[in-house]
Formats: sequence, structure tokens, C-alpha cells
Amino acid sequence: MGTADIIDFNMGCPAPKIVQNHEGSALMKYPHKAYEILSALRNAVKLPVTVKIRLGWDKEHINAVEVAKLAEEAGVDAIAVHGRTREDFYSGKANWEEIGKVRDAVKIPVIANGDVRTEEDLDEIRLVTGCEAVMIGRAAEGNPWIFKRLIHYAKTSEKLGAPSKNELAETMLRHLMLLVEFKGEYIAVREMRKHAAWYTKGMTGGAKLRDIFNKIESKENFCEAIRKYLL
Repeated sequence: MGTADIIDFNMGCPAPKIVQNHEGSALMKYPHKAYEILSALRNAVKLPVTVKIRLGWDKEHINAVEVAKLAEEAGVDAIAVHGRTREDFYSGKANWEEIGKVRDAVKIPVIANGDVRTEEDLDEIRLVTGCEAVMIGRAAEGNPWIFKRLIHYAKTSEKLGAPSKNELAETMLRHLMLLVEFKGEYIAVREMRKHAAWYTKGMTGGAKLRDIFNKIESKENFCEAIRKYLL
């Protein structure tokens, strides 16, 4: 395996199994503990260190600016901010204005995250937050083309067309092969069921396809189904 290019410390994960261990977004409740961890991490490695945070624990405790300032003091090189609290999980609309407050409070780069799905969203979040970069999360599920689309739009102001059905199928096949290589066939096939559901969301006949994919047990059968129904 190759070496890492950066170390990204995740204080944004809201999952109960993470939070109950005082990890992930639970650290938003303990800013000075987060500072100690980030300082120790910064002093231990020469690689760039970034951190992802949320706006706070809940709407009564919005402290992203405080945490961002401490992260900057600890020597972090950049901060990504998800525009929701931990208690929000992924509900409601991301609060881009609060991300902008973080941008105004620190000198290091701030990366805006939350609800960017279209070219119009990209324009608006950059305008509202003033951030140097934008992070894409759930919008990439079943849609890996979003990165190419938004990068192209940012550079040219032109919108790219949607991927063809053939491109969709070929991408799914490559995705499956990479999963098999990385995790082995048994796990890969079962994880690919979830990805196949995302890839076919909104497609005519998608529900029937998802039912077929969810019953597949082998790599060969998965490849066969993709070629049969999508190529």
C-alpha cells in the first residue's frame, strides 16, 4: 500500500456507535479535548493535517467558530465544515451562513460541505460562504460523475450532459471489480447491492432492477445482470 498524502481528522460523523465512544461529532462538545488531540497529531506527523467538523452538537450549542479557531491554533492546515449539527444528522437544509462565519473567523482554508448536488448549488454555496473549496458527500452516491461535472462547470461555466446508459453500466462493472479486488467477492457482492440501488435510483424500471440486484450472490451473476439490463 502507498503512503498517505494527508491526515484528515473526522469530527463530523454523527453515527451513534461512534458518538457513544466520544468520537466523531461528539468531540464538538469538548473543544479543548479536540484541541489537545489535534495538537498532538500535528506534532506527530509532517503530512498536512485537516479536520472536518459540524456546526455543533445541537442548535442550542453552535460552536463551530470556537472549534475552528482552536483547530487553527493547533496547527491544522484546513477545515471542512458540514452545515448541520450532530443532532440534525442529515435532515433539514445545511446552514451555509454558519459555514461562512467560520470562513470569516480563521485564516486557513475552509471547505464548505452540505447539500451540494447541482451546478446551481455550487454557485450558491461559494457565494454564501466565501469558502476556498467545496466538499461533496452523499451526492456522489451512485453518481461519481458529479466531481467531473462540477469541476468542469467551475472552470468553464458549461454543464456536462448526463452519463449514457453504457457509461453507467461500465462504471458499475468497474466499481464491482475494484470492490472484489479490495474486499473479496463475498463482501464486495453484498456491498455492491447498496451501490447498485444508488446507481439506478430514479431510473425507469429501477425498482425491478434493485430487486434483482439484491438477490445476487456472485460476482459473475452481478456482471451478467449489469450487462443484461443496462448495456
